[in-house]
Amino acid sequence: FLYGNGSFVAFGHGAGKADALRAGAGFHTPLNDRWDLVVRGAVQHLDEGHKSYGMQAEGGVKGKFTPHLEAWLMAGRSNWNDEHFHDQTFVRAGILYELNHHWGVTADAVSGKHETEYFVGASYLF
Repeated sequence: FLYGNGSFVAFGHGAGKADALRAGAGFHTPLNDRWDLVVRGAVQHLDEGHKSYGMQAEGGVKGKFTPHLEAWLMAGRSNWNDEHFHDQTFVRAGILYELNHHWGVTADAVSGKHETEYFVGASYLF
């Protein structure tokens, strides 16, 4: 699968805020009739008055609880090309409610030592 997102990042200890963009690819394989194992990676870009680029990899589980509702829990690692942003290990949790076959509403949160990231928005499934 392919994915992309844009979000707002607030850094801990009063360090500032940034806009984040990510584009990546991944795969999933069923563990049983409800749960999938998910692994994905992305290139990322943060702009906090200066631009930084990096990579992100994560893996975890995604479950489909009803025909319209799924949730995920993953662990991952972000690495950056400069000293403005810290490399970190993080945990991601989120939900998706599918309105129809293509559109949904999603909420996602990432928590690590150096940043907390939240995303709420539309999701297009293809």
